[in-house]
Amino acid sequence: MIRQGEKLFGEYDWERFDLLVLPPSFPYGGFMDFDLFALLMGKKLTLYVLALPHKLLYLKVHDFVDGKEFFLSCGFTTYAERRIVEVVQGADIATLNMGIGWRGLKDEMERFKDNLECTKLKNNQQGVDPDDVYSQVPYEKGFQFVLRIERQVGRTAFDEFLKKYIATFKFKSIDTDTFLDFLKANIPGIEKEINLELWTEGVGIPEDAYEPVSTIYTKIISLAEEFKQGKMPSEDEVAEWKGQEWELYLENLPKSCEPSQVMALDKRYRLAESKDYEVKVSFLQLAISSNTCVHSSTLLHNLVEPKRSSWRNRCLQKHERLTTP
Repeated sequence: MIRQGEKLFGEYDWERFDLLVLPPSFPYGGFMDFDLFALLMGKKLTLYVLALPHKLLYLKVHDFVDGKEFFLSCGFTTYAERRIVEVVQGADIATLNMGIGWRGLKDEMERFKDNLECTKLKNNQQGVDPDDVYSQVPYEKGFQFVLRIERQVGRTAFDEFLKKYIATFKFKSIDTDTFLDFLKANIPGIEKEINLELWTEGVGIPEDAYEPVSTIYTKIISLAEEFKQGKMPSEDEVAEWKGQEWELYLENLPKSCEPSQVMALDKRYRLAESKDYEVKVSFLQLAISSNTCVHSSTLLHNLVEPKRSSWRNRCLQKHERLTTP
């Protein structure tokens, strides 16, 4: 995986990369202390091909000046992560990962519909508690911005630009204006093809963002649509599904379903018991929004059990939005 990253983005700058395995009693999965609890609970493949390259790439991409430049790191590392996944696991899996991100980005737009400042890549966080506005926007809208540039100039040309960009600002902190100046200097005329100001300072999702397309992605979205008419996927249809397929399916179900539907889905596929916590949390969010009380004990257990804080927060945010007048 490191070798693939080096082929795409240049040599790793240190002699070694160590992993420190922390016990479950260390519950916070933070910037560099990503969640090995997921590995111990059985989520091996997803952890290694997503979390590890993402954290490795933070060491390649420059740092940002302050919180409002967050996307400069997160957007690029999310893009680079998916490029590595494409090589290691194939284009379909990379598209699934992109599709989960796309669904998450659209959900964040709904979450911040009354606070559109939080939907900007370059935003004003003065006087704001970062925990209150932490979201997928810098990751997924940032990824879409990077992908938009690649789509405009082509992958080969963009790869050359990206290597030069990483080498130029290695071990440095920069801001959005510095990045845009570098972009325009090295890809002349790019500002005429892409509305850079709209992408970095505008609210919402620009119209030229890209919703992923693949056979697997389209099939899962279609099955999610069928659930709205009361049809569950058959065992044959999900036989080859792993965590990402289930996560994409659950994230595209209606935000509120009949409790009986949710209970039937769980009875057949045991999603509340999944060892993949992304799947479990996605299902519990569905259960919360559908007022499926039978899962209350499972939800409580998962709120107090040591694990990555973002999972716990997603359930708490869902509950708060549903119970706040």
